[in-house]
Amino acid sequence: VLTKEHLKKGDLDRGSRIALHSEEMPELLAISDANRQWQQLASRVVVKEAIRDWYAKQGDATPIHPAMLRIRHDESG
Repeated sequence: VLTKEHLKKGDLDRGSRIALHSEEMPELLAISDANRQWQQLASRVVVKEAIRDWYAKQGDATPIHPAMLRIRHDESG
């Protein structure tokens, strides 16, 4: 389980480079509050891990790197 304490001990720059698609970075960097940046990164990690788990359960043996996945928002958020 990934907790806020785990994230506090981490490096935001390194974590974002590992977990985020290059097109997701500007959205993260536009957030001025460090706590909000961590929340944004953590939410992306959780969603991407769920996607990776789903693919694995479908029998796809090829692992997907989190940075290969891009999460976008529509008009409703």
